[in-house]
Amino acid sequence: MRWQSPDNLLANASFEEGREPWFSLADSSPFWRDFEIANTVSHSGKHSARLQLDSRDRNQAGTWVWGVVRDLETDHLPRTLSGHFRVHGWEPGTQFQYLQVALLVMPAEEGFPEVFQDPRVPLQMAWVLAGIDRQPFAIQNRKFVFAGPLEVPEDRWVAFEFDVHRDFQDYWGFVPEKFSKIRLLFEARYDGRQPGEGEVSGDVFYDDLYLGDQPLRSAGVADR
Repeated sequence: MRWQSPDNLLANASFEEGREPWFSLADSSPFWRDFEIANTVSHSGKHSARLQLDSRDRNQAGTWVWGVVRDLETDHLPRTLSGHFRVHGWEPGTQFQYLQVALLVMPAEEGFPEVFQDPRVPLQMAWVLAGIDRQPFAIQNRKFVFAGPLEVPEDRWVAFEFDVHRDFQDYWGFVPEKFSKIRLLFEARYDGRQPGEGEVSGDVFYDDLYLGDQPLRSAGVADR
């Protein structure tokens, strides 16, 4: 199985060993919420990462992100990103409520080529897995790929797989070679929620994640 391959840069890719070395940005960002380790829902093994969307206890407008994160130091940009997600009880209470995988490439000292105004900020690719089909907000250093369906699939495991090199080449015009580190984020979130809009809820699970150089099988988001 790909996520068990020794070339997978994501240690504990199935969350069978608990949280480490995964983390959340909840401690550093007021807009983030933590994840937990689920022991009742899994794609393989006994565990997965659970993101529990719920706006009832805060009724917050604006942007809120539930996510699980990894920082990686590597001498090259891996070729293939893949994994599985599952959703229960999805209630879209606002227009831009969605699932997303984002990969941030942090610039080296000399920065990136001048593809935008400031080459010192990270280059980002964001693959939207489900929920929206247009850009949720304006951002200069992130490119969105709408890879999945508008309607969020529920109560089944859904696979995703992306060619990281191809998408950086297609959307940024080059594949980054000199950088300090990469950050990978698996998210469930909403952006631009207005006061008085409907309640947001949903249980989102990620499991059996992979980042490495094995060849792509079939790019995109699909039941498989």
